[in-house]
Amino acid sequence: MQTYTYRNGKKLLLNKSDDEFVTRETPEELIARGITQVEKTSSVSSKVKTTPEGLEADMAKSRESAPTHHAYYLADTGDEFLITDRVTISFKTAISSEDLAAFMGKYGLVLLEEYSPQDFLFQLTEHTGMNPIKLVVKLTEEEPGIAFAENDTNYRVKRYAIALPTDPDVRPTMAFANPLHEC
Repeated sequence: MQTYTYRNGKKLLLNKSDDEFVTRETPEELIARGITQVEKTSSVSSKVKTTPEGLEADMAKSRESAPTHHAYYLADTGDEFLITDRVTISFKTAISSEDLAAFMGKYGLVLLEEYSPQDFLFQLTEHTGMNPIKLVVKLTEEEPGIAFAENDTNYRVKRYAIALPTDPDVRPTMAFANPLHEC
C-alpha cells in the first residue's frame, strides 16, 4: 500500500526510506552515542543513515532518547519529506477550551502554539498511538471538524547557482548591485 499524507488538502504520495530515519537530536549528540552517519536537518534534528536490516532496531534505540521517525521522500519528485513530531491543525470554526482539551486528550497531543482560535501547532506524544503521517491522514479523512491537518517538516535550504546577465547592455546599477535599494 502506498504511503501518503496531505498538504494543502491534497493527497501527497510518499516513499518511506528503508535505511534512513529522522530524530530530534543534534549530530553531536548522535556522534557521542556512536552513530556516525548523520546529517543535520535543523538546529535540533538529524537524519541518520543505517542499513535496511538495522533500521527498526536503530530507530528503537534512538526512540529511547528522542522522538524518531522514518525518513520519507515525495513519490513524484524524490525530494525529502522529513517529518517532525509536530502537526499543524486548523479547525473549521473556532474551538472552545473544553473541546480543544478533549481533542488533545483523544489524540495524546500537547499544544505548542495557538495561532488563532482555530489554528494550532501540536506535538505528538507516546500517547498519540501513531506516527505523524498516520495522524494527519486520520484527522483529514475522519474528523469532520478539521479544515486541514499537515505535517511539520524539516526543510533544508539548498543553494543554487544563478547565471548573471551576459548582455553587454545590462550594466550593474545600484539597485542591481544592492537588491534592497529602492529605485
